[in-house]
Amino acid sequence: MSKKDYHHGDLKNALKQATLDLVEEYGPQAFTLAAAAKRVGVSPAAPYRHFKSKEELLQMVAIEGFKNFRTMLNDAYQKKKNNPREAFRATGKAYLEFAKKFPGHYIIMFESGISPRDHPELSIQAKSAKEVIQNALNRITDLTMKPDLPPVTLICDHIWALSHGVVELYGRKSFDATSTIEPEQILESGVGYYLRGLGLFSK
Repeated sequence: MSKKDYHHGDLKNALKQATLDLVEEYGPQAFTLAAAAKRVGVSPAAPYRHFKSKEELLQMVAIEGFKNFRTMLNDAYQKKKNNPREAFRATGKAYLEFAKKFPGHYIIMFESGISPRDHPELSIQAKSAKEVIQNALNRITDLTMKPDLPPVTLICDHIWALSHGVVELYGRKSFDATSTIEPEQILESGVGYYLRGLGLFSK
């Protein structure tokens, strides 16, 4: 965002957009408030009118990201909710779609070093997004009535980690070019193998 794009009175949102752009371009570790100010076209001191620190700005963007993430996951689930297994598959596709559509948010949410454990509101929003997947799994386990399953929270953690791994290795600009398989197929087949092993998917 250049100086001419900045409108007086909207510095907070201008800095947010600059943050997303800079993080996507250079990574979260290289991001500074001074760089955001320069991108917007204001003095290095100007961001401190709204944010006490770089961490506070990143936290705001991460909270917004998790809210959007939950919306995408839930919308995908609701469209297929009459078929629990298809609804669950839809959340996996939505996970990858979010990472593609909002790369800046995704990087800040998961790679900026901002921990939900240290920020109550961020923790609430992160858990809310993850609960969409967990609730989808609950419906599948309720259908199968299979005994001796691991806790659903643990199954959800496994799938959450697998999804993140697929995004990092295959769903970003720095994807593993040695693979000829689409990220969506890698995720769906990987989760499918795992859930079939638990007896939750039949095919």
